[in-house]
Amino acid sequence: EREGARRERKDPTRKKHTTRKTKHTMAANGTGGTAPQYSYAPPPAEMPYYAGLFALADKSSSGQISGPAAVEFLSLSRLPVDLLKTIWAMADVPRTNTLDAGKFNVAVRLIQLFQNGKKPVDLQLNLGEGDACGRAPFFEGLSVQHVMSVGSGGGGAGA
Repeated sequence: EREGARRERKDPTRKKHTTRKTKHTMAANGTGGTAPQYSYAPPPAEMPYYAGLFALADKSSSGQISGPAAVEFLSLSRLPVDLLKTIWAMADVPRTNTLDAGKFNVAVRLIQLFQNGKKPVDLQLNLGEGDACGRAPFFEGLSVQHVMSVGSGGGGAGA
């Protein structure tokens, strides 16, 4: 009777099943490349603003913003760190640990939506028909006028 109980506890099929489940869960969380890929193309009137934000965040002018530089810049949104981590994971697809202009636009749009209490209806981060987004994404210490001037080529990278 005891031998049978020991065999049940040491059943190797249970352990293998758990391992497979763990691997599947990791893939579903985006570490296996299955995360949805969001995109956002700002309307023409907002392009200078998004370009200006990217120019200010891309201090090295490399066209890529590294993780530490992104943390420094995106923290100016004053959103909670856990939410910024989620935004990073949503924007950095495929995962490169950097943000190019397209991924940066996704991150900024998500910040704008969260700051305004809105949820997108699709992977292009659109809102429902008739739903206005509210104010532009806010970054502490950066005025819209300054960002727009940088985005249209009229200002330096300093704030």
